[in-house]
Amino acid sequence: MRISVVTDKSVQALLVAIFSFFASTGAENEPAKGSTLALPLPSRSIVGRDGAPGRSLRAGNAIDTEDESTEDRAFLTNVKVRWWLEAEKSDDYVKKALKLDGLKGEALTTNKNYKAFRYFVKKAEGYRLSKWYRHEYNTYQAWKEMGFVKITKASDLDKIRNTDQFRVYKRYVNTLDSQLLWRLEQGMNPPAVFVTRGPSEAELTARTEIMAEAGRSVAYAKVALGMREAPHPNKLKLLYGPALEAHEDFKFFKLFLKNKAPAIQGELSNIEKAVMMHTKGNGADTSVEEQVQLRRVFRLLAFDTPFQRLDHKLEKLSEKMQGIKSPERQSSRQRYTLSEHDTKCDHYMKEKLKYLATLQDEVNLGRELVTSKYQINTKALMTIYEQLGYPLSGQEKSRLEEVIWQVNDNLDGAISFDEFVNSYVRSRNDRSGLEPSEIFFLTCFLMFDKESCGRISLDDAMGILYLKYGEAMEREMEIHFGKLLDEGAHFVTFTEFHEATTKRLGELIDQQAPFARPNKFSKKL
Repeated sequence: MRISVVTDKSVQALLVAIFSFFASTGAENEPAKGSTLALPLPSRSIVGRDGAPGRSLRAGNAIDTEDESTEDRAFLTNVKVRWWLEAEKSDDYVKKALKLDGLKGEALTTNKNYKAFRYFVKKAEGYRLSKWYRHEYNTYQAWKEMGFVKITKASDLDKIRNTDQFRVYKRYVNTLDSQLLWRLEQGMNPPAVFVTRGPSEAELTARTEIMAEAGRSVAYAKVALGMREAPHPNKLKLLYGPALEAHEDFKFFKLFLKNKAPAIQGELSNIEKAVMMHTKGNGADTSVEEQVQLRRVFRLLAFDTPFQRLDHKLEKLSEKMQGIKSPERQSSRQRYTLSEHDTKCDHYMKEKLKYLATLQDEVNLGRELVTSKYQINTKALMTIYEQLGYPLSGQEKSRLEEVIWQVNDNLDGAISFDEFVNSYVRSRNDRSGLEPSEIFFLTCFLMFDKESCGRISLDDAMGILYLKYGEAMEREMEIHFGKLLDEGAHFVTFTEFHEATTKRLGELIDQQAPFARPNKFSKKL
């Protein structure tokens, strides 16, 4: 009689196959947990608010469980470890099962079962998040899984913020946010509500704070908080004005605006702080951040832009001179033209040397000199408007001369740094629209468009309107950029921004007395 020999590896492989079959079958037949919306993906239906289950999610790779090395893959054949991961057993349970409890130091690390335990610890968190994702857990379900059911008030969040459980919850929230953002970027229509509107104020507060810390956009926060009109197959229209303020979760939206992480926003203006400073009337006209930005923008307009324009003129003049100097093109008229070009070139070079001398003086003295020596003139404004992509008409020069005149208290045809700052503060504090504000809006745009590329995000535009109109920001966003918002745009060009702000200022002036429109005969002394 021939006796078949079954090796340990054969038995192990058989057990793995059996286990994998039952694990996958159980995952497909297990109903999706929770009664609210989970992660929307094209490959599955969404769990309804009424508790209707959705199809099982076959996108387990959304949670990164790290690439498995050859050593790690060998342990995948360990049925016990796989089962412990599926069953979400604790570290203590696994350590005891592997007969490692009580061991420390070298006795622990040299034990033959230590590698299996190390693998389990490494994979447990990612495995848990992946399982939640596959079963369409929403953030509140993750909250409950972490044992936070009794944490219901926002004031109790400090008790759990520094725990490992909260870290795991936060990681899951960020994963779901990233997936929804991806869906939106693909042009897919999101669900009506993504954040669970459950009984826990604490969970929704934590959820909102995590969105802010991650630097999510204002538009995304509205989508995630369900602040949109009835779903439309081809359009996403967010709430603004009274409709937004009437939303049941409006206080969480305000919390998002308040907590949006400054570190992630980079060098964006500290708008709320600035507004508080104006309101309190503490004598400080501008915040520290505003002062930094105002100096940068003034330098751009009064020094950098004219310097660049001068370099461009010299370059073009050099090209023309090369053509004129060609022997075959010499004539009496051309010799005269060459003389003219030499004169112009000398003039431009002298001007350039002045700019270079200023730069050298700044290096030698260790401080900036532009704000005390230079001014913003009409040519600088025309240059920056062209650079930002704004089409200049034949009448644009005279119009910009009047724009300068409106804030030029010294009446010398150019804007000094003090006049620049004073006009900014006056316009920022004015709610009536009577204060000339074109320079103010140009300045704010350039605060955000640091490369002068001619566009900023609608989030940045919202920040500017908040600085100008305060609590009326939402209504002003709809008035200024309602069409762009309806189209789902994320950016606004300078031309669109300039036309919208100019039109709105005209409307505000028309709402005042007819004689209130500013002109050369009504300028304040």
